Amino acid sequence: IQPSPSEDTPAARVAVRFQVEPGWHIYWKNSGEAGFPTSLKFRLPEVWRVGELRFPTPYRFIEKGDIETNGYNGEVLLIADLYTPTVIPDTDTRVQIEATAGWLVCRDICVPGERTLKREIVFGTLSPLQPSRQYSLSERFEGLMSRPTSFLSNVPELKDLTVTGTVERAA
Repeated sequence: IQPSPSEDTPAARVAVRFQVEPGWHIYWKNSGEAGFPTSLKFRLPEVWRVGELRFPTPYRFIEKGDIETNGYNGEVLLIADLYTPTVIPDTDTRVQIEATAGWLVCRDICVPGERTLKREIVFGTLSPLQPSRQYSLSERFEGLMSRPTSFLSNVPELKDLTVTGTVERAA
């Protein structure tokens, strides 16, 4: 990874992929009436930071007792922007990035889970940039991210429009 060009420009994206067994599901950042949100907590070198965690638009699940929850089955990728120091190191430096994922996976029962993932990367300008092997997967899930509707206020015909309801993705 090369240095961020500015403090407001990410150097890269970091993501954690969850592969949920058939019949099971994990929860979105707003889990609904039950469950608890899937989380990622990053441990980074000093001055490094990650942006807000991005979640794809969730599915809606109706659980026992007509309890509505929001989450994912199958595969999901949670993505955040990674910001590095803007100072260019004299030599390439190996840096450890750590993320602890927490989740609740449910079917007929719910089972909490946690796992710490570690990845060492090279930070500097001496090594050529290599595209991630997971770039196409990351791009596919980036296209599924929830988008704010605030842009609608810029359309005069829609200025007083109120959007309510839920969006359901096909299973």
